[in-house]
Amino acid sequence: SGSPQSGGVIQVVNATYSTFFSTSSGSLVATGLAATITPKFSTSKILILVSITDAYQTTSSYSVAYTVYRNSTNIAPTGSGLNQNLGYTYITSANPQINMNISNLDSPATTSSTTYNFQLAAYTNNGGSTMYLNYNYNNVSISTITLLEIAA
Repeated sequence: SGSPQSGGVIQVVNATYSTFFSTSSGSLVATGLAATITPKFSTSKILILVSITDAYQTTSSYSVAYTVYRNSTNIAPTGSGLNQNLGYTYITSANPQINMNISNLDSPATTSSTTYNFQLAAYTNNGGSTMYLNYNYNNVSISTITLLEIAA
């Protein structure tokens, strides 16, 4: 009851994703890693934490762009196109397994159900690359997305 203290955590939502995912698309595509939160206050901020494990690519001189969408809107600070993303990694050797992490503070200005989903694009200067998530030879890899509603 009443207003929460500014900066306090109001609620936490966590989702895991252990499905093997691959894409060769040069455009941002949804991976399946997503979580939904219904903010209690329209003034709240949402802290988004994404942890991708065992990302793998097949080509050297390879780039991957990744971002988070709020519903259908790219929440990268600079826009909604491929080059306006929250993260960008350039990989110089073929076949490394890497981890990717995102943290971003969003202001959805709503009390409606809101879905945040991780998207990426596999693109390269040389063409023909494929990006994999949760790519582990021996075990199931698990990527996560955590949403924290923060009082304004």
